[in-house]
Amino acid sequence: TLSNSSLSSYRGGAVELGMGPMSIAGFVSDRFTDANIQSDTIRTLYPSPYHRTAGELAMKNTAEMRMAGLRATVSNEDTSSLFLSAGATAFTFTYDHPYFGTPGQPYYGESIRAGSVDMLAIGNHFSITGEAALSADDVAQQSAWTVTCVAEPVSSVGLSALYRHVPYGFISPFGQISGDAVSSLSNANGVYLGLQLSPIEH
Repeated sequence: TLSNSSLSSYRGGAVELGMGPMSIAGFVSDRFTDANIQSDTIRTLYPSPYHRTAGELAMKNTAEMRMAGLRATVSNEDTSSLFLSAGATAFTFTYDHPYFGTPGQPYYGESIRAGSVDMLAIGNHFSITGEAALSADDVAQQSAWTVTCVAEPVSSVGLSALYRHVPYGFISPFGQISGDAVSSLSNANGVYLGLQLSPIEH
């Protein structure tokens, strides 16, 4: 269980089965959240732990959110000279009422369907990460992708390149890109280059 009040936390369960280099995980979640519902439509979500006033009590647990999904991965031994890993994720998410979004969350509807594929390659002097995803709601379908390459040909020089395409309002099945929330990267499309020099070794 996740007990904090963040809207991105869910309550449910997960099961993972693995054999050799392969694993598959399934997860389900069903939770209630506070919401302002007008004309059978969710106008605002309030992930708040406080229920002190009559208004707060009236909105307590008025909306329900359900999620179910699968993730499959395959990889070789992590002691290999070239480590390779690949995975695929798919999930569905539904509200029990239509949700009228906001400019910060431009969404209207009751369901979201999303899927992604990802890969990772790590060698002695480089690593490559790539992800591509597709999400569809009751209004639109959008795709996003990102590729990150990091190389260290010698211990004093590091090179990096990142390409990403994350459209505005994209609902992501991979949550973060390079450690940043996807919502903060919307429309930040382009190529990003990095260089690190270490004049003093180590």
